[in-house]
Order: sequence, then structure tokens, then C-alpha cells
Amino acid sequence: LSRLTLGRGGPRDLAAVRDGLAMAGKLRDVLEDKSLVGRPKGIEDAVKDLGHHQELIERLARALGPDLPVYARDGGFIAPGYRADLDELRQLRDASRKLIVGLESNYRQQAGIDNLKIKHNRVLGYFIEVAARRADGLMTAPLNETFMHRQTMANVVRFSTVELGDLERRIAESADKALALELELFSDLSGKVEA
Repeated sequence: LSRLTLGRGGPRDLAAVRDGLAMAGKLRDVLEDKSLVGRPKGIEDAVKDLGHHQELIERLARALGPDLPVYARDGGFIAPGYRADLDELRQLRDASRKLIVGLESNYRQQAGIDNLKIKHNRVLGYFIEVAARRADGLMTAPLNETFMHRQTMANVVRFSTVELGDLERRIAESADKALALELELFSDLSGKVEA
């Protein structure tokens, strides 16, 4: 709790608070048992404020994943299913190849070109590549509204689409956004613990 209050805590500190509060609730149940032999005087007064934090315990249990890093800046500590927008960012970050394959399949059907491929390089980023002999169909209406010519080479022609450009941007930004959202959630959870 001290580390969290001072802004030096991490996800494991949140888990320790969660587990400590849960144990305090169990201790309260034991101490409230009036049949307990040798119960000290005044225990009722001490037990009144002990362990009434079920809402916070449940929130921390839902929020924190099973494998917690020491530092929040390492990310990966918010449990799947806690925030849909975080899950979407993680899916995009982790399953980018799967999304590209799905988009490639859609473009193959739309263009009617079986050997259409989506590739990536450092200069162009993601692009669609087709054999030069099949490229004419993508440069005429109605397909030229979707497929934008980028580069012609000896044997292949490269294209892009708004959707592919958007997906590339989202993939690039997803990891940074996921970490930023996790840090925001960490701050929010720390604030709930401190309150």
C-alpha cells in the first residue's frame, strides 16, 4: 500500500493488497464468532472496520491477470476480458498476421486473382502484390476504386488500399496504445486502493 501511495508500486502490489483484504475478511469472520473461546475484550470494536472491501477485492480479481510483472511499464498484467478495448488492441497486436491473411483472402475473392499476396517491407510497409500480367484488372473500374497503384516492377505490380493502410497503422499503434491503456487502468486501480 505504501509503494502504491508513493507512486512506486506495481501490479504485484495491487495483488498483494487484494489478497490481504481477502484475508482480512476471513479474519473478521473468525473473530466475529462469539463461540470463540478466549476471545479478548474489545474485539468487537476492532472487528467493525475489518474486511468490508468485497467490491474492491472483486474488481482487483477481475482486473489482474495470473502472471504479474514487477513493473506496470512492462504491461501484460490486466486480465483478458476486463476491458474490451484493451482486448481488441491486444488481438490486433498479437494476431496481426492472421488479420493480414484474412484480408488477403478477401482481396483475392474481390479481385478474382488467386496469386494476389499481401507482403511487407520496411520501405513500403504493407502492400498488395500481383503478377504484372494480372494487374490491369485492378487498375480499371470498378476495382481501381479499391486498389490504388503504388509501384510497377518487371514482373509484379504493387497496390495498396485504404483498408490495408488503416490496418497497418492500427497494427503499428496497437502495442503502444495497449500499454498506455494498461498504465491508465493501473493508475485507476491504484486510486481505488488508496481511497
